[in-house]
Amino acid sequence: MVVRGSTLLKRKTEVKNENINIGNFNEPITWQAPTLTTAASGQKLRSFADYKTVYADVSPLTINEGEVSARIQYAETYAFTTHYDAAINSRYQVRYNGESYNIIKLETLNLKRFTRATATKIVQ
Repeated sequence: MVVRGSTLLKRKTEVKNENINIGNFNEPITWQAPTLTTAASGQKLRSFADYKTVYADVSPLTINEGEVSARIQYAETYAFTTHYDAAINSRYQVRYNGESYNIIKLETLNLKRFTRATATKIVQ
């Protein structure tokens, strides 16, 4: 609740309570934190360093294939559900089965007990 002058405002907080079975956290994933390094030329380079390896419930959401600019584009999107960590944000990456995934959505579940990251495979 926030009090401003004589007006009482209520903040709406969406609480997502889901039935999550931690026994399904059986796939190892690695959270990768963004880092900035400086090249010899002075240019700033963004890269990722391993932050933490945890076990997660991994669920495929979509696997799409389509043609973009006369070439085949392939995209995989997964949901990674694991224990909550306050340091993880949407600038992080997920490493799973030797592949990197960009986080496109990060949800906090069950009063900060769990986190679900929706992420798309990085195609290089």
